[in-house]
Amino acid sequence: MNIYGLQNSAFSLFAKVAPLRLRIPSRGCGFFGDLFMTLNGLRFAELCGADASVVWGQNSLYFDANSGQNAYRYFFEQAEFDIRTPRSRLSLDMKYRPTADTFRPYDGLSVRASLRRALATYCVVRKEIADAVETFVRDEFSNLTLGVHIRMTDAATGVENRKVAAIDLYKHHADKWVNRNPDGRVFLATDDERIVEEFGHRYRERLVVRKSLRSTDGTSLHGHYDIGVAGSGLTKGQDVLTEALILSRCNYLVRSHSRVTCYTLCVNPALEFTDLSLEIDGVDRTPWLRGNGFY
Repeated sequence: MNIYGLQNSAFSLFAKVAPLRLRIPSRGCGFFGDLFMTLNGLRFAELCGADASVVWGQNSLYFDANSGQNAYRYFFEQAEFDIRTPRSRLSLDMKYRPTADTFRPYDGLSVRASLRRALATYCVVRKEIADAVETFVRDEFSNLTLGVHIRMTDAATGVENRKVAAIDLYKHHADKWVNRNPDGRVFLATDDERIVEEFGHRYRERLVVRKSLRSTDGTSLHGHYDIGVAGSGLTKGQDVLTEALILSRCNYLVRSHSRVTCYTLCVNPALEFTDLSLEIDGVDRTPWLRGNGFY
């Protein structure tokens, strides 16, 4: 049993005899790494009957002291969850894996559909972000829109054993979709401004891009493994969450492995996609995404 298993077992036993509140802090991961860790903790709280508080404090990459002491609340409506009974409890800090594949599914649902249910329960997006998504889709999408997500910057250096697909491979799949849907548009979400320029030359008026903070020199946007691009953590979090939600409204998605699009595909479990990670190294890093509904 690993450290997470031991933690779960001890907490579960203690929760049976004492009123506990699980406090889930940020691990200083990227936005969706922290979000999936949070969901793993909230699911565990459900299973053992503990209450839960989500607290993304100063170690969060998205913390902004001028916006409040809990960065989770910058993006989501609620951070306190009384799962058993609304009463004061002993609070314990606990951290979980920042991945989605370890999420304990609900009975009769795939992991992907289970995460959709948990997101709808615990991660209700703030109204201003939801409204921005609706406005963008209304004003910029056509009846058919392809979503393309390209993670570059630090991922291109091979961190976390990543292999970045060649831009020409993204273009190849986007071209095939555009040829089948001549009136369609292409929504591009990327952390690298140079990719926006390259796609702009190719797809011109078909290309839909949201104005957001991006890297111009290969420095990582959020500062996972380097100093990061200068800018507000609040803005960076709002940008990535908004664009992930916009991707969920597309008709089809072209992606390589990224937690950004793991979130996208859980928000919309019916969204079909091409995973370029399979083409470049033959490894499916997210097999749980292949199940999108009831077993």
